[in-house]
Amino acid sequence: MEQGLRDCCRSIRIGKILIQSDEETQRAKVYYAKFPPDIYRRKVLLMYPILSTGNTVIEAVKVLVEHGVQPSVIILLSLFSTPHGAKLIIQEFPKNYHFNHRSSSCCTNTVWTEVFWNRLTHLEQTDMTI
Repeated sequence: MEQGLRDCCRSIRIGKILIQSDEETQRAKVYYAKFPPDIYRRKVLLMYPILSTGNTVIEAVKVLVEHGVQPSVIILLSLFSTPHGAKLIIQEFPKNYHFNHRSSSCCTNTVWTEVFWNRLTHLEQTDMTI
């Protein structure tokens, strides 16, 4: 996901968070976090390709908030999500989302989930950080 974003938005600033979940307890632990110094003034794309429990994303948002980022400017980008994970994130941050949930009529076991932290109007590359 990061390389695709870099290819289309060359001037975007990139930050990194390394979070790992304990296999037994599913608790997320932050091992590394490095952001641009002005991250608190930017819109943030939080890219997490496969959202399962939601614990890692919740922890990532908490780290961003600790660095001065308002949850309302965080945009979560996820390719795949479980309904449970999406629900947990929405419960944790109830005021900062727009939620769409669809299921396929042809494939009864397939569910699409879209979580938008903020409605997008005008996003400029210079305002965004990952």
